Amino acid sequence: KQMNDIEITPHKGYPVFNLGNWFDGEYNGQGHNLTIDIDFTDLVKTSYAALFPQASGLIENLCLHGTVKTSHNFAGSVVGISQRSTLKLRNIYSDVTVQTTKTGDATCGGLVGRSGIASSLRNCVFAGKLVGKAAQRCGGLIGWVEGSTSISKCLQLGEMDIDVNADSYALGRNSQKEGKINNCYVLKGFRGTVDA
Repeated sequence: KQMNDIEITPHKGYPVFNLGNWFDGEYNGQGHNLTIDIDFTDLVKTSYAALFPQASGLIENLCLHGTVKTSHNFAGSVVGISQRSTLKLRNIYSDVTVQTTKTGDATCGGLVGRSGIASSLRNCVFAGKLVGKAAQRCGGLIGWVEGSTSISKCLQLGEMDIDVNADSYALGRNSQKEGKINNCYVLKGFRGTVDA
């Protein structure tokens, strides 16, 4: 459990949590603020830039602020990638700026880079920015939706300063095939392909 508001700036190329190991447990922010400044732009391989680079389990009740920077795929403000077992995000607010220098398929998301195996987002808000002038194939909440992911009662207010007309989606890429979307809303004026 998070007991207070926290500000964290790890050394460049280092995460807040586990880069090489999966987080598989429960994180309860208890409504506190967590401000991060994560910079993975110089890493030479896919890095899953996020508060939790690789995660499953339950992450809830958190207000997330700051920046996440990468030059690779699968970046998000909360989780980079989740494939091993179920990921649940509950009551998350993020106004993080997710910035990528990747050209072409960046597969970044406002909250999650890539979801999988019955993951779910419920009562979550992304009000930050996805930034990358040459980045394509991103999602407002999830960069790539896989494994019957459920997105319910979520709000996407974020700005998408990317190449939104190149297979990017308001909520999540591939959500029309692998996602279950219910009671979600997107900021009016989104300029790319809208899936909600």
